Amino acid sequence: MQQALVEFKRSLTQNLIPMVTKELQGQLEVTLNLTLQTMQMGLTSSMIAGDIAPGVKDREVKRGFGNLVISQTAAYGCRLLFKELKKVVV
Repeated sequence: MQQALVEFKRSLTQNLIPMVTKELQGQLEVTLNLTLQTMQMGLTSSMIAGDIAPGVKDREVKRGFGNLVISQTAAYGCRLLFKELKKVVV
């Protein structure tokens, strides 16, 4: 699981950081780190506590949570890009 999170973080960083201005890159990197830490804590605690419903595979839970993080990160990236576009236009 740890290796998958490291790879996921590397992929997000490589793809999102170049899309924003240098001023926002630090903020985006901190947000990514916090999001991934939250994801890791939630995933670890749910697997330890047995919060996963019977019959649901661990892989399905990880994939669903990963998709949630990706969509939230993409939404944040879109908001940042919109703000930058708005600054340039206005």
